[in-house]
Amino acid sequence: MSLRACLGTARSLQAITRRTFPSSRTIQPRYFPRTLSTSNHLRNATPPPINPGKPAEPVPVIVKVKRVGKWRTFLQILGRVTLVTILTTGGLIYYMAWKDRHPGDQIPHDPSKKTIVVLGSGWAAISMLKSLDTQEYNVIVISPRNYFLFTPLLPSVPVGTVDPRSIIQPIRYITRHKARRVLVYEGEALAVDPEGKTVTFQDTSPIRGEGGPSTISYDYLIYAVGAETQTFGIPGAKENSCFLKELWDAEQLRSKTMDCIESAAFPGQSDSEVDRLLHMVVVGGGPTGVELAGELHDFVVDDLMRWYPELAQRVRITLIEALPNVLPMFSKQLIAYTEKTFKQNKIDILTRTMVKEIKPKAVVVKDPSGATVDIPFGLLVWAGGNTLRPITKDLVAKLGANQTNKRGLTVDDHMVVLGSNGAIYSFGDCTATSYAPTAQVAAQQGTYVGRLFNQMAEKARLEALVEELKRDKADLSEIDAASKKLLKASKFKPFHYSHQGSLAYIGSDKAVADLPFLNGNFSSGGVFTFLFWRSAYMSTLFSLRNRSLVAIDWVKVSIFGRHRERFRSDVLVSFNPPVKLRPKDFPQLIQPVDFSVIRSLTAFMQSQISSGTIDAPDWKTVRVAKLAARMYAPLGTRMTLGDHVRVTRVFSDAFSGVTSRKWEESVKDEGGWVSDTSAKKEELVIRDSVAPATQEASQEYRERLAKDLGEYQDLLAHLGIKDERIRRALPRPFLFYRIVIRVVWMAILLAISIPGLLLWLPVYLTTSYAVWRFKMSGPIWDTFDEIAQYKMIYGLGAGAVVYSICLLITWPILPITFWAIPLLMWLTVRWWEDAVSAARALNALMRLFLLGRHELGRTKLWRDGLHKRVMELSQELGLPDDPESYFARRGGKEKGRVRGKWESGSRYFSLKRRRKRDWNEALRWYDVTDYPNMDN
Repeated sequence: MSLRACLGTARSLQAITRRTFPSSRTIQPRYFPRTLSTSNHLRNATPPPINPGKPAEPVPVIVKVKRVGKWRTFLQILGRVTLVTILTTGGLIYYMAWKDRHPGDQIPHDPSKKTIVVLGSGWAAISMLKSLDTQEYNVIVISPRNYFLFTPLLPSVPVGTVDPRSIIQPIRYITRHKARRVLVYEGEALAVDPEGKTVTFQDTSPIRGEGGPSTISYDYLIYAVGAETQTFGIPGAKENSCFLKELWDAEQLRSKTMDCIESAAFPGQSDSEVDRLLHMVVVGGGPTGVELAGELHDFVVDDLMRWYPELAQRVRITLIEALPNVLPMFSKQLIAYTEKTFKQNKIDILTRTMVKEIKPKAVVVKDPSGATVDIPFGLLVWAGGNTLRPITKDLVAKLGANQTNKRGLTVDDHMVVLGSNGAIYSFGDCTATSYAPTAQVAAQQGTYVGRLFNQMAEKARLEALVEELKRDKADLSEIDAASKKLLKASKFKPFHYSHQGSLAYIGSDKAVADLPFLNGNFSSGGVFTFLFWRSAYMSTLFSLRNRSLVAIDWVKVSIFGRHRERFRSDVLVSFNPPVKLRPKDFPQLIQPVDFSVIRSLTAFMQSQISSGTIDAPDWKTVRVAKLAARMYAPLGTRMTLGDHVRVTRVFSDAFSGVTSRKWEESVKDEGGWVSDTSAKKEELVIRDSVAPATQEASQEYRERLAKDLGEYQDLLAHLGIKDERIRRALPRPFLFYRIVIRVVWMAILLAISIPGLLLWLPVYLTTSYAVWRFKMSGPIWDTFDEIAQYKMIYGLGAGAVVYSICLLITWPILPITFWAIPLLMWLTVRWWEDAVSAARALNALMRLFLLGRHELGRTKLWRDGLHKRVMELSQELGLPDDPESYFARRGGKEKGRVRGKWESGSRYFSLKRRRKRDWNEALRWYDVTDYPNMDN
């Protein structure tokens, strides 16, 4: 503070002193010889004598102000800027998301407007729709898929780097935000009639209505159907390889990749077979093939090294290219950099190598020396060129002499198909131009055509305006101005392609970029180029939804790793080997057909379908079978849920009187169907070899056991105790000790959860109210997805508001609360879950304690007798004699479940562990199901 400010403060204090003490007595201030000193002997010094005849001179009061540190000032400014940025960004994101989800009203179709039919939903068609002003046209879109696919990130889908839903955008999202209504039909175009200006298409969905193929007329046709994958007529290319053209190709490739890895991990495989299964071959050295090879390498290094360490070192990736080098559209420096990076990543590159044939387990190639070599593989991806679709070939034939190029449709500089009389516009991969068939070219062509149609509409409007002005005899100045605008709108510029550069990801967080700069090119490669590659694709994505989802996918992969599943569930879905019925393999299915063969095939398919389900005549059988399975193998999470269901099914069949296969037969790998019924007859002979009297006695014994198990289960339900508590009955002192521990632990968890629960309370109330309002709006059946979306949206919004308010309240310590509040809310959820679990355990322990020593002993004795009988039945059914070691070896820890207490404690903060620690908790409905009474 300056000296002038200090003096002003002193005068103010003096004035206050005078008003406060109005008496005539002079107030003598303490005298300090050195005003800034704090020494005691100077403070207590005797003041000089004051002349009583004169009033005392005012002594200035010096105020010592503590100076604020630079670090604290920086933190305050940083906190304010951070908070403002968060609130502003959150508000903008919420507004943009709200605007996307709430499109406005649209203008209906106008019969006086011309009709534009758009075939396709790729880069060309969607770019055209985005730039087209639909107020001037009636637009109809026909496509076999109802979404737009962002193909540059498609190679990231097979390995789980990006989720498939993150890179697609529904077509109706685009058309719904247009001024005039756009009709969208999900169907495949069958034929185009350029003379009659009609398009015939049909529904391609699995569920079809009664309507057949439909035909519509057009004034202008936008032909952007794309192309198919070119196989160059190589034998086996379509049958024995995977493509990477569409989204379903990526999902199929993802499943087959994990199939090869899991098959290689299966016991009994030879070393040569393991090496074959783990050999992944990519045919095609373009950007798609190179990026896929790089993604596969990252998947092996980042994920398989951790989860399949015994297999990751044996995985091989080979890239086959017929040209002298990969990435021919890039500069020589980037090609050399890519090959060097692949060599460091141990990715083999076979250039000047021609593929001659693709067999089911090997690819036949011709190397540069001219020798023919068989290369075994487990997975082969064909990333070759493009070829025309059948409908395009048909259209080329109909246009006649105007179309002579076999690579695609010939168009002029304005994208008009030659021979179509200006009614058909085509661009993208289905055309034969001097540009490369890339997404960048198709997008620019589509944007150009959309603007061209807008200019044509403007020209038509100005022509009508000039005619109206002439008819009304308006001023010559108005007519002249309108004529100048019409002349300008009549000049249609030809299409000019502006190359924005080429990008490609090569693995190991590296990318290459060949960008135009001034009059030359700028080539770059490495980690910073990889960051540029991501930012470029992030900005190119279609909508805020896509950008957010892709960014979240990248963050998830960097924290949790990639997905290693095959989109299958061990309980709800079972995948069996496909039944391949070929005439050359099964001539007995060709007329004349033996009906015994048909019955054999039907029985086999029925067994395949029902192999993963539990079938019983009533609910009581399922109930006692489940209890018998738990008595036989009380392993908890050391036993996989799939094995538990299979064991339950074995007991269910036994109690139902159904003859089922042995356990060894039910778990071994099943092959395809064979028509020879000798094995079937032999099996029936073996099953029926037991005497009928013995069979009846055995079935009577099983029914008696099932009845006793049902009574025991009724007793447990009446007592409210699980069988596990009876099996491991605790002494009463130790039981009392466990009760005290549970009470204390539950109280501690509830106490430390109170602050976090106060933060969660507004979120809970907001979501509950939103869901209640949604349910009051109408019927709630089949709206579970909408309810989940309401909870997520309103929960996120309420959580953001609570977070912002907490930051405002705790402004002085913002750097701490910025991270502490989310951490507290997350830990509160964990603590609350543990408190609920402790309450459930306490309830069970209290019931067990109140049961009494004698009653517990009798129940334990009854349970031991039932367990002995269940084990005898399990031996009769062919179940393993030592279930603890057998099922723990089959799954358990390897499935992501926790077994040891030390491991459980160390992974307390693991989200995956908390979701997989107990599948009894995950499927609690399976235990508390109120089975219907079948007797009524």
